[in-house]
Amino acid sequence: MKKHKRTVWVGLALVVMLLLAASSASARATRTPIAYTMFSCAVLDPGTEWYSGDGSTVHVRGRVHKIINVSDDVRLAGPGTLVGGFDLNLATGTGNGRGTWSVQPDDVEGTWEGTWSGHWTVTDNWSSRVVGHGSGDLAGLKIFADVYTIEIPIDPPSPCAAFGADAVSGEILDPHGE
Repeated sequence: MKKHKRTVWVGLALVVMLLLAASSASARATRTPIAYTMFSCAVLDPGTEWYSGDGSTVHVRGRVHKIINVSDDVRLAGPGTLVGGFDLNLATGTGNGRGTWSVQPDDVEGTWEGTWSGHWTVTDNWSSRVVGHGSGDLAGLKIFADVYTIEIPIDPPSPCAAFGADAVSGEILDPHGE
């Protein structure tokens, strides 16, 4: 009986130590709120476009946009590309899109890369979710953000002959802390 109690106490002590170690490891992670504006500057490649049999839906695959991020955070400001496709119901103005993105900040030796997915609502507003990770000086960082269409012109002025702008807000996760 004593041996059984000792085994139980040793097991409980190990569980407590593991829980404490896990909580101290997660305490080192830092989350930094972010907000910036992403401008769509040009279509670099229109990709492939076709319409459904009845012409009610347009389908696009492989479209490449040049984008520029404007931000006070040097880790986010700079040019990039957005690649993807979408299916848009022309009668309702609703649809879905998905793809990849990358940004090369002007003042950082690194790159952000990730994925996006989103949708248009009947009011012709776009919203999407982006997820990504950094490389180079940004290695180990992760980004999670929501993207919403905004009207142009905005302040600050567009850094290009933009035909679209999106407000981006979210956070950068540094799993190792700063």
